Order: sequence, then structure tokens, then C-alpha cells
Amino acid sequence: MPHKPRVLLPLVEFFKDLFLTEAELKQLSEFTDMRVVLCKWGDRTGWDDLLAEFKPEVLMTGWGTPSLTLESYEKTPSVQLITHLSGGIRGIVDKSVMEKYGVRVTNWGEIGTPSIAEGTLMMTLASLRKFPHYHKLMHIEKGWCQIPTQGKRLYKKRVGIQGLGKISRHFVKLLEPFGCDIMVYSPHVNDEIFKEYNVKRCNSLEELHSQNEVVVNLAGLTSQTQGCVTREIIKLLPDGAHYILTGRAGTVDMDAMREELLSGRIYGAFDVYDVEPLPEDSPMRGLDNCILFPHVAGPTGDYYPDFVAQAFDNIQRFFANAPLINEVKAEVYDYMT
Repeated sequence: MPHKPRVLLPLVEFFKDLFLTEAELKQLSEFTDMRVVLCKWGDRTGWDDLLAEFKPEVLMTGWGTPSLTLESYEKTPSVQLITHLSGGIRGIVDKSVMEKYGVRVTNWGEIGTPSIAEGTLMMTLASLRKFPHYHKLMHIEKGWCQIPTQGKRLYKKRVGIQGLGKISRHFVKLLEPFGCDIMVYSPHVNDEIFKEYNVKRCNSLEELHSQNEVVVNLAGLTSQTQGCVTREIIKLLPDGAHYILTGRAGTVDMDAMREELLSGRIYGAFDVYDVEPLPEDSPMRGLDNCILFPHVAGPTGDYYPDFVAQAFDNIQRFFANAPLINEVKAEVYDYMT
């Protein structure tokens, strides 16, 4: 690179400690003029002043980084590239900044999606095999099972998936050894993708929820999907069905979902919620028919060095006018989870 680009890392402290080692920061300093600024989650206090003072060409962002809004950008239009070390970018940069000013954005992209699919498969199997029941029996009650297991197999099951984005496509591949009959509801995805992944197109959410023993929600949150899994649709789930949610909770009427879980009619496995952190007194806690994860179905910690290495590579690629890896285009902004 002909010069050392100014790179600002406005990161929440725990995120910095999770993702970046001192050795990696030293490496970054060798080819950039970098500054690490610890911030509070989403706190914009002094954000515009920091941008105006440092005039970064690159932002390296993570969970909790203040958003680069259109207003902030127009005050100091110096940022050319955002290398986001995580997945979703909607809380990191306004879509208008990308569209109007051509600011380019990368995220963990294809590196992280297999891990999320893996987490979704794990939750699906745990739900079918009634993991909460046996965890309670063995660890808390110090008991033993005197009757044959009442769990269910995944093999040859009818599985319905909401959404056919990158994570869902990896999930479909993971299901191949199980020989599942897979049906997918994803109206904006073309027929060629359905054919490539050998899955059936479902024409409605009503059909998806009424015709499958396992329903997996991997949908992104958009104006079209907000609240789309209504109370009426949830009631269409067959008795004993398993509902797996690793997409976005905003797509689901969670009050209605909680009622169904409390009734004992269905089973569920959840990684995301309408209120996070999940309240201590949530009625979902302690249910034998409900597996709860604290929004950790995403990439595991052993992926983090790969995300950092890709971000460093993209900075060098950008200033060498080379193609970026896992670039996020404005046209897919609204569909990201």
C-alpha cells in the first residue's frame, strides 16, 4: 500500500478482548495508522467528534459499535471501508451511506455461516431427543431412565425451513445425511436455488407450519417478515411439533409462542428472543419442552482469528484496488439477519 490508511477500531471492551489479541493489533499497526477506542454498547457520546478528529478511512467494527449514520457520515465523509468482524450490519451503518456515498462494507460472510448452521442442527437434534428432560433427570434429580426413550429421530423427518439465505443453505447441506423431506418458504429466492439445493418450494407460511414435524426459522427481519409468524400460524403446528428459532425473534409473535410452549403442545429450541437478555422470570425458563440458548448459536470462538485475518486482508485489498472478500452489497442489506 502506498500509505498507511487510518483505521479506527471503536469496540466494546469485551468484544475487543474476545476477537483481537495483542499480536494481531501489533500486526495491524505495521501497515495502518490505527487507533483502538473502547466504547459502551451503542453509546454515541462523542462519536461524531471522534470521527471528525481522527478522520478514519476504515472502521473495524463489532457488536455494540456506534452506527455510522448518514448524518454522522456527512459531517465527516472520510470513511471508505467498514470491515465488520461480525455478521449483521444494520446496526453498524445506514444503508443510505452505502447507496449514496459508495462506502463499502464486509462482514464475516461465508466464514461464519457454517457454524450458525451447525448450531441450528445441534438445537434441532437436542429438541427432538428431549435434551432438557434428560439433563434435568441426570444432573439435577440424580436419576435414571427406567423406560425407553421418548425422543424422536431426525432421520426421514419432514422439515420446514423459513428462509433460504446463506445460513439456511448450509443447514440444508447438513441435513443431507438424514434424508429429510425438506420444504422451504422463501418467496424472494429463485427456482434455480431451490433446484440446486434439492428442496421443495412452500407457497405459504400456513403450509410450512401445518405440514412439517420440525419447523426451523432462519428468516431475516425485514418490513415484510416482521411478525409474519402470527398466532394463527403458530396454532397450525402439529401436536408434538418442534419449532427451532435461530433467525430473528421479531418475525414471530413470541407471546403466542410462549402460550403454546406453556400448554405443552409443542417443543421448542430458541437462541433469540423478543427481549434480550431473556428476563429472569421468563415463563420459558425451566420448561422441559423448551431449550434455551443465550444468543450464542453463531460462530464459535475458534472462528474469531479467521474473521480478524479476513478483515486485515480486506483492508489491504481495498487500498490495492483488489476484490474484497465477503463484501455486503446494499441490495442485500434488508435481508440480512
